[in-house]
Amino acid sequence: MEPARESIVRHFELHLERLKGILGLATEEDETSRPLAEIERDLSRLEAECSSNGTLLPLIAMAKRFGLTEPECDVLVLATAPGLNPRWRGYAEQATRYGKLDVAFAVEALEKQGVGLYDALALFEQNASLRLHRLIQVFTLGRAEESQLLSHRLQTPMRVAHALVGREVLDENISDFTKLQHPTGSVDSIVLIKGQGEAVLKQVRQWCMEHDFPAGAGRGRALMVHLRGGPGVGKTSLARAIASELGLPLLEVDSALLQSLPQHLAASSVEELFSSASFLGALLCFESVDLLASGGAAQSRLRRASEEFSIPVILIGEAELAESSGLVWRSQIEARLAAPEVDEREAIWKRVLEHRKVTSDVEPGLLANQFSLTGAQIVNATEDAHLRSAAPLTQDLLTESSSYQLRADLSQFAKPRSTKLTLDDLVLPPSEKDSIKEIVAACGQRAKVLHHLGFRKRLDYGTGIVSLFSGDPGTGKTLAARIIAEAVNMSLYQIAIPSIVSKWIGETERNISQIFQRARASQAILLFDEADSLLATRTEVKDATDRYANMSTNQLLQEIEAYEGIIILTTNFEQNLDSAAERRILFRVHFPYPGVEERAELWSRLLPEEARPKDSPIDFESLAEYYELSGGHIKNAILRAAYSAMDQGSAIDTDMLAAAAEKECRAIGKLVRRGW
Repeated sequence: MEPARESIVRHFELHLERLKGILGLATEEDETSRPLAEIERDLSRLEAECSSNGTLLPLIAMAKRFGLTEPECDVLVLATAPGLNPRWRGYAEQATRYGKLDVAFAVEALEKQGVGLYDALALFEQNASLRLHRLIQVFTLGRAEESQLLSHRLQTPMRVAHALVGREVLDENISDFTKLQHPTGSVDSIVLIKGQGEAVLKQVRQWCMEHDFPAGAGRGRALMVHLRGGPGVGKTSLARAIASELGLPLLEVDSALLQSLPQHLAASSVEELFSSASFLGALLCFESVDLLASGGAAQSRLRRASEEFSIPVILIGEAELAESSGLVWRSQIEARLAAPEVDEREAIWKRVLEHRKVTSDVEPGLLANQFSLTGAQIVNATEDAHLRSAAPLTQDLLTESSSYQLRADLSQFAKPRSTKLTLDDLVLPPSEKDSIKEIVAACGQRAKVLHHLGFRKRLDYGTGIVSLFSGDPGTGKTLAARIIAEAVNMSLYQIAIPSIVSKWIGETERNISQIFQRARASQAILLFDEADSLLATRTEVKDATDRYANMSTNQLLQEIEAYEGIIILTTNFEQNLDSAAERRILFRVHFPYPGVEERAELWSRLLPEEARPKDSPIDFESLAEYYELSGGHIKNAILRAAYSAMDQGSAIDTDMLAAAAEKECRAIGKLVRRGW
């Protein structure tokens, strides 16, 4: 045991020995009692030694902080003794009616020191210091014989009992969802919006000084600080840094586990949390407070406790507090922490990589431009890269690990699309194919252009890559988008327009906002098929319908301009697009209806070798010449022929393909040339 802890335990035991002598307690196993004067001399000597060497004795500290008198200190020690000392449990069993320490036992000890009966009883009233500050618990088990105060049971909460012997312990009813921490670090070490963390720290520090926290034990209104923002933006880190800067312990509460308790237990636990934070002089922090703010007994008790305990409380959540929660007007400080911008991401990368072994090719700025990660994601990406390679971290390894951190659920509005095809499989005229290659190059080099060439500093917005693919149905627009995504190793999400558009006012705009918000978290390529349905030319406002239709177009145009990723728009009717979309489009590719040569190549590429007859070649040139079909319709004709061949048990030949092509032409209203 450390010397300081030995002194603390010795101080508590001397107080027990003194009280034992006052009460004249003894068992057969006890040694001969020492004179009270000798015990009190040892107490005075020990307290003087601890004062000179800086050892803080808990009982003296509690007396000072909570304004306890000497009789109150004696009651506190007596109430604690049976829970920590087996011999004192025996004393209580012998001296009390039900074998448990009661108020009468403590009053007797006080009376033997000259304290009057009624003065002694006053120490156990509801508003007396010991009970007001939850230092003792006075209760009854419901027996009729215990109806009088003298027969009430007496004990101390676990946190108080262990604190008297130099240990920090949380009460069992809150320990499952609460962590007691002593954080290290400073607000400066957290990369936030400039000055944001320092501003919150300054306000909390000022409140603590004005309310003499934690030295004082005042009652009154708590300081409520609401930190909100998305996952990984530094809310919890800021709370820990504030506690560290102020030299306070931190009680960190998992609100999800707290809310899962039965209503009555959740409510009593909230009160216990405030009481524990007040006793420990700790900063109380509720993680995921959105769950508590949704209602229930815990929320109600949280509101009440915030009016009774004068402590600093930090509420951490993602959304604004609902007016109905009653917590809005109780929150004196609110800070919205946004995801870090490029410069802030670069600073986080540099700080995280500072103590890692890295190769010379690692560029924090390039990583910051390429991936819109939060601080937590950057830490995770670095750790992931480290665990996957014992060698120094490389740019490629960090890039790969960063891509794993990009997670977002777009399933409500979009479907992921992929392909195993490459640019070589794309059948287009040379100029259009070159345009697709240019887009691939731009997507691959975007981060380097913004970082190395300084465009990030010059351009405040519009740094994303927006491409417009126009052309008739089936000409390869969607396929080209998939091939681009595969070429740059990025996820592609095809937005389902019906899932966005809503008949309810404002719902379409909210859906559009959610799509881009989630896409930013995943760095995905967004594919808007038939974009003209959302970006149609805005009309003159004649009624409410026109106004709300225009609002949807405005919202989408704004989100496109602000998006820093890659967007591909496809349309069959380019002339219908709103003129404001024109300046937001960087690349335009028109997909022409395939000519004879392109159609022949499409027939050849789409028909697998395994499906071709071995004895006679397919006449792709004639099929291309006679049937003016796009790539999508050629695919349909080949599949129709394949199903027919399998059903007939024959091979696919030119005639079977021609018959299927003729049916496809008629299905889409195409004329068929005679002469086949």
